[in-house]
Amino acid sequence: MSAQPLLETIGDPHCDSHDGVAQYFKRTLYKCYPLKLAGRFMRPSKSELPCELQNISVGDMALFAAAPPEPGENIIVYINELGRIAGKVVWKHEGEFIINIDAAQHRREMLAAKLVWLLNRGEPGIEERRSLCRLATNAQTKTMRMEGNAEIQVQLIDVSVSGASVATHARPPLGANVQLGRLDAEVVRHHHNGLGLRFLSLEPVEKIQSDFIGNSVS
Repeated sequence: MSAQPLLETIGDPHCDSHDGVAQYFKRTLYKCYPLKLAGRFMRPSKSELPCELQNISVGDMALFAAAPPEPGENIIVYINELGRIAGKVVWKHEGEFIINIDAAQHRREMLAAKLVWLLNRGEPGIEERRSLCRLATNAQTKTMRMEGNAEIQVQLIDVSVSGASVATHARPPLGANVQLGRLDAEVVRHHHNGLGLRFLSLEPVEKIQSDFIGNSVS
């Protein structure tokens, strides 16, 4: 699957949801695809609440939350695999809600590329997803910035477009935000030699190779 079908302006419901969501996506410009990912959203009050992505196109997102926002609210949704997405709530029913994505064309193209990457892999788990494009790093040393801005040196075990494994004695808590080199990441696993990290945005393989394969300490 390529990005082009996601960018074509054809109302064609591929959504896996009840009739309200499917009927909405019949009237939208872009094709919709089922994709379930955990995330969170921020309301105008700056409060953050958990949510789950249910269906998505490059123009709209259908989500579920225990405390959904109200129609008319401008919110920011953050999905680890997709990044930050702003939009306006245009529909709500019980826990489900839909936002119209506020994005310029080039950002829609970037979103389409990320969706293709995820849809082509059938939403595998973290370890399976990392193994699809795992690169050897020749045990390079990298700087990792912890919460509180403390910096430590870690040794790269391997890296992929979605995360990395590093050797270190440090054990920040699961869910802690760190920065590996120039990429923001989250601690998702402790293992015998160190940590498993998930990058907070999907990066092209070329960038991963440039940042982690072609350089040493940074």
